[in-house]
Amino acid sequence: MLFSLLPKFGNSNTEERIELVERFIRLFGSEALDCLTADREIVGERWIKYLNEQQIRYYL
Repeated sequence: MLFSLLPKFGNSNTEERIELVERFIRLFGSEALDCLTADREIVGERWIKYLNEQQIRYYL
């Protein structure tokens, strides 16, 4: 598990999520990432496109 405290209220934006995923991959390698889970607030066309392009499985 990896997380980052954001200096704001509310949920993260796409850029913050991508940075977190890329940080995880740098630290642990892509083979350590089986899938992502998120609730309905963590959506967005660009975010889903990024996950698909990186071939990262997800459950929303």
